[in-house]
Amino acid sequence: MVRKSKNIEECLPLLCWEDGCIVSKAADVTVPFELDLPQIYSLGKDEFDALHQAWVRALKTLPDYSILHKQDWFHCAINEADGGSGASFLDRESSKHFSLRRYLRHRSFLFITQSSTKRFSISGVSSALCSGRLVETDRLADETIKGFLDSVSQFCAILNENGIVCRRLTEEEFIGSKERFGVLEQYLTLHLGCEKNQPLCDITTDGDMRIGENYLSCFSISDLEQLPSEVHTYSRHSRFSTDATLFAVGYTNDFGFGIPFDHIYNQYIFLEPHRKVINAIEKRGREQQSLSRISRENAINKQFNDQYLNESVINSRRSVRCAANIFIWDSNYLNLLKKNSFTGSVLANKDFTVVKSEGIVPQIFWAGIPGAATELPSEMTFLTFLEQACCLFYNEGNSRSMGQGFGIKLCDRIFGIPLKIDISDYPRDKGWIDNRNKFILGPSGSGKSFLTNHLVRQYYEFGTHIVVVDVGDSYQGLAKLVNEETQGADGIYYKFDEESPFSFNPFYVADGHYSVEKLEQIAALVFCLWKNESEVITKAEETHISVAINGYVESLKESGKTACFDTFYEYMDTVFRRHLEDEGVLRMHFDIDNLLQVLSPYYVGGMYHYLLNARENMDLLDKRFIVFEIDNIKDHKTLFPIVTLVLMDTFITKMRHPSLASQRKMILIEEAWKAISKSGTAQFIKYLFKTVRKHFGEAIVVTQEIEDIVGNEIIKNTIISNADCKILLDQRKYSNKFEEIRKTLALSEKETAIALSINRDIKREGRNPYKEVFITLNGNFTGVYGVEVSRSEYLTYTTEKKEKEALMKKVRETGSFIEAVKIMSKI
Repeated sequence: MVRKSKNIEECLPLLCWEDGCIVSKAADVTVPFELDLPQIYSLGKDEFDALHQAWVRALKTLPDYSILHKQDWFHCAINEADGGSGASFLDRESSKHFSLRRYLRHRSFLFITQSSTKRFSISGVSSALCSGRLVETDRLADETIKGFLDSVSQFCAILNENGIVCRRLTEEEFIGSKERFGVLEQYLTLHLGCEKNQPLCDITTDGDMRIGENYLSCFSISDLEQLPSEVHTYSRHSRFSTDATLFAVGYTNDFGFGIPFDHIYNQYIFLEPHRKVINAIEKRGREQQSLSRISRENAINKQFNDQYLNESVINSRRSVRCAANIFIWDSNYLNLLKKNSFTGSVLANKDFTVVKSEGIVPQIFWAGIPGAATELPSEMTFLTFLEQACCLFYNEGNSRSMGQGFGIKLCDRIFGIPLKIDISDYPRDKGWIDNRNKFILGPSGSGKSFLTNHLVRQYYEFGTHIVVVDVGDSYQGLAKLVNEETQGADGIYYKFDEESPFSFNPFYVADGHYSVEKLEQIAALVFCLWKNESEVITKAEETHISVAINGYVESLKESGKTACFDTFYEYMDTVFRRHLEDEGVLRMHFDIDNLLQVLSPYYVGGMYHYLLNARENMDLLDKRFIVFEIDNIKDHKTLFPIVTLVLMDTFITKMRHPSLASQRKMILIEEAWKAISKSGTAQFIKYLFKTVRKHFGEAIVVTQEIEDIVGNEIIKNTIISNADCKILLDQRKYSNKFEEIRKTLALSEKETAIALSINRDIKREGRNPYKEVFITLNGNFTGVYGVEVSRSEYLTYTTEKKEKEALMKKVRETGSFIEAVKIMSKI
């Protein structure tokens, strides 16, 4: 069998690249762009409506005989390992875990063409593939091109203002070079995303169309009858939505990541002169009217024509011709048939009655060449209004990393590809948040401790100084690993028990200079020791305690005594008692005897004399990872709040040290914060949350009970209002009470819908068990990510008793936490 062949240069409709534009052999001028679309699952229904309106407004700026060709590529890619030899043990394990994971990469291109009257409505037989010779005809005037380019600039400005970034392609990016494929060559060879230069392949158009070894199929949306009765700007994601919330995705979302193999989705809009189109419809209506007696169908069609014209006039609708198509391919024809069936079902589920195109596939493919939109046969387009045509646009891109350098490794929701998400520095630089503080809420079993272990570990690897106040030994494994990796220099784990209790000296300042903040911290401690949660601190008591602390500080300078609780107690019992008597202060205004009686257990000889009289302070300055485990006293009504408060004071002292001014700092307080949230220490908490941001630091609180935030005004007014980053884990247990959480956290309708979608569509195939997390940054950024880790990371973070006991047993046997993890990870 002899086949006719042509050199592709003979029938390629493109002529050259000139002044940043593609010029076709028919003298059409095209400006190429790559679009940066909003991340998938990040938009709400109102934002989809706004984006749709932006497209409509932008298209109205383009002149007549313009063509908008939007081309979205979806191709399979492989995640590459990113852990270097110098990375930590867990970082290397994470990199290996995600290495070679497959995902669908998306790139979106936009080609805006200025054509001419003659070229605007060619038929299939006029395609470049069917023409014997191509010559330049009807060349556009310089003034026309200049006006067109000005319109394109306006077009891009409108999209940029509404969240779609238009980046103009360079000549090398479009055409390619000796070393790399350009966009044009990638399309013609179907080697999407492959920029490495390769030999070009043959294109076969007789019979089944083939490009190289790949058979090509096309599903073309080219007739109004193929569309559903209604089109929209967004769709409801059934699996992510609840009875009370609507999770919005793009209307054509299923045409993108919903087709899990290589494919191309083309969208076209042809802007003909509106008056010309209306005149043609009116003429057709008159013909139908005259023939209505012959056929009832003509009378019905006449009514449809009138309705269309009325809608156009009343609502100022612009008529356009549009089309869309999906290309899929495979080197194995049987596999392609399966892909055809899958793609057909996707279209059918959206109520599109589209069947695989036959015969005209080469012409449609040729029209998909960037800059060759005029090659699309007019019979493959349909007439509609601009607003309806824009509903067919694909408006969502891949989830992507946020920020540069610093960030925590999380996964995208669809493919489980690792992303680095900066929820501290980048959003603050962008003006999304005013502070780096975080509030984490999740019920028991939702993975709070797992998430915070993951977060803390990565913060530590970025050089952060971290203090953790914990109940439940959640960070024991991570502390052991850090301690082993640093050969004992870091990963300090303090556990409070009767044999080795903590000992502090919150009254001591190394340089003898007591700042206003330090004096306030001491006052907060005194009130915590003195008052019960139900007791109210009066203004007189606040004043007298403040006077007493200032007097005590001054007395230290004169007496040379050591600053500690004992000397403070003695000062109160002698000097300050006489001061009260001299001033005639009544007992009802300040009961010094009651105060000293309550403080006596912490004085020499008292039950807790060791707690606040340390002669040697803990050497925490150079330690970057410190865990205070206070589970043994979590039910102790006296010690628990005091120890927690003193630990926070210890962090503040570390935070304010001049030598650590440029170092990132973090304090993470698990359930312990509830013990210190009474009115007597509210000011201290408020001070911590407001001050830590000034010292390149952040405070994080974690809770699991809904009542902790809904029923505690102090927490709502201090912690939540001063934590611009809210993190929620699985909220399905609270779905009936979520309205209270929504109001307390001031979540929008979109944020509520996204938050309640957590864990509703977990992808388990080929992945380790994982859970999802919701993050919002003052409403300026909202996203859900997977918390998936390697087996080694899981064993380090786990709080499951059986797993932890087995791991610690192996640690005792091997004498190494890392070796124990390596052994257990293979089981």
